[in-house]
Amino acid sequence: MPLIDKLRQTAPDFLSRKRDIIYFITFVLVVAVFFIAVYQPIGFKYVVSILPKWSATGYTAVVVGMGFITLVISRIVLYRLMRKQIISLGGYLLWILGEFFVFSFILTLVTNAINAGSDISFSRLWGRIFFDVFSILSIPYLFYALILVLGERNRQIERLNLMVQQQVEETPQVGDNINFYDKGGRLAFSTRRSQVLYVESMDNYTNIHYLSDDNKVESFILHNSMKQVEQLYEKWGLMRCHRGYIVNIDNVKLLRREKDGFVLEMAYGDKPIPVSKSYTDRIVQKFTVA
Repeated sequence: MPLIDKLRQTAPDFLSRKRDIIYFITFVLVVAVFFIAVYQPIGFKYVVSILPKWSATGYTAVVVGMGFITLVISRIVLYRLMRKQIISLGGYLLWILGEFFVFSFILTLVTNAINAGSDISFSRLWGRIFFDVFSILSIPYLFYALILVLGERNRQIERLNLMVQQQVEETPQVGDNINFYDKGGRLAFSTRRSQVLYVESMDNYTNIHYLSDDNKVESFILHNSMKQVEQLYEKWGLMRCHRGYIVNIDNVKLLRREKDGFVLEMAYGDKPIPVSKSYTDRIVQKFTVA
């Protein structure tokens, strides 16, 4: 998708949540103070040098205080605006840039008033201060935006997982059929439960090994996680036995102890399935219960 089309998209809803706005202001404030104390940008050092009556600590307090007030007012206005009308992602980015301009302009006015006798021009001082404001605030802005995006992505995945789980539970199973859904909740694969042999992990995918109608072992790659398959299909007899394997317990021919632990032999195929220590008691109990 071209960049211009992305900028025209509506700004995400989580950018206008009260809780996230409060976290954002606090995060920016803490990171900005730390950044100034450790890095002390070039322009910051310059401004302090032309304010002989002010210490670096005093000027930092002024910067942080004014920045906090400006950011709070800006976010209150933006919050109310986003509640009343749709704002594009590009508009949201322009708002941020506007925050940098307004804050640097106000700070330049204060600095210029404190040091009225300085021969530095207003525009030159504003340029230096704007560079500082941009370099100091862009880091926490970008970092927190990344946190919000990742957090929202995880919440979306959780919602999808719940939706898939609800769909699996509500979908009637016809006879011996078992339906497998992908991460988006779409039906991806269906077969008879008795035909499923085992499920194998493949990074973000799972590989379902099953018997075809002519009793040949075949496989189907499902876009879903092992954890999700384990949670959804355990009641159909698919049991986790290893970090990388889930087996249809009804198609296990025997449980055998070897030097490194137990392995399972399936009724079809010649691939032994390992049983890890964390799942050994559970699997053994399944075979020893009368």
